[in-house]
Amino acid sequence: MGKEHDEKLIDEDPNAELDDSMRIKLLEASAKSRLIILAIMATLCLILLAIVIAGFITMTMRISDLEAANVELHALHTEQEGTLEAISLQLAKFDSDYGSSLDSIKDLSLNGAEGKLAKVAKMLQQLSDMREKELATTRNGLLSLSRMVRGSSVWQDDYGNQYQDLLSKNRNLMEQIQDLRGVKKEEKPEPPGTLDF
Repeated sequence: MGKEHDEKLIDEDPNAELDDSMRIKLLEASAKSRLIILAIMATLCLILLAIVIAGFITMTMRISDLEAANVELHALHTEQEGTLEAISLQLAKFDSDYGSSLDSIKDLSLNGAEGKLAKVAKMLQQLSDMREKELATTRNGLLSLSRMVRGSSVWQDDYGNQYQDLLSKNRNLMEQIQDLRGVKKEEKPEPPGTLDF
């Protein structure tokens, strides 16, 4: 019916006047096409509005996630600044301790020409050598005396082992001092033994 009406309208003279029924049909046809266009436009607006709302919700969620990440990063940054400050203080303390330790190391250097510890170790070595000679001399004197005085050979039995123990401990001490000084062990002749008459 609409096609016939449109064909009639096309066939008719455009300058001719339309009657009321024709006008109503023409208005109804244009109203239907306008309603379809409006429905399409409303659907498009709803789709567009849904896209905008979904985008807004997504952006809001992302912004809240970014804010949470920013708060975490700020807390981590603050914590790392505290750690860095503590490390800086420890480094400063270490630096000052290191400076004072260098002075002490110079005094304690065994290899350095000015090292006080090297001098002390050398003096200990000399004292140990003198102690070795003193013990050997005293032991030899006791043995000689025990041979001269009748009935005193018991002295040799009583004190000989004690002197031997003292000499052995002194030799161990001498080796420890030489190790401390870094002196290589050299072959030494046996310390003076007993004197035979």
